[in-house]
Amino acid sequence: MTTLNHRTLTIQDSPYTVQSSDYIVGVDTTNGAVNIDLPSASVMGPGFTFIVKDEGGRCHVANILLQAPVTQTIDNADSLVVSTAYASYQLYTNGINWFVLD
Repeated sequence: MTTLNHRTLTIQDSPYTVQSSDYIVGVDTTNGAVNIDLPSASVMGPGFTFIVKDEGGRCHVANILLQAPVTQTIDNADSLVVSTAYASYQLYTNGINWFVLD
């Protein structure tokens, strides 16, 4: 049985850079917005996947911001704002840029 790594972030952890060991990154924005920096797609390698989830259900009040590295994009944008309560997004890299699966 494989155990998947789960981490919960709060404003105290912001900004946070996604780690290669991360799979589920839960976020609680009850006390304020949380910024998440994506690492270089080439460092993470093609196929690296992780999920970000609004666990606190308040990102419509205090957003979760995912920021791509300077020369990379998330679905052809510099960043992704999570602003729907309890929303989740699965992201992956092809080793060059980042993409959203859902």
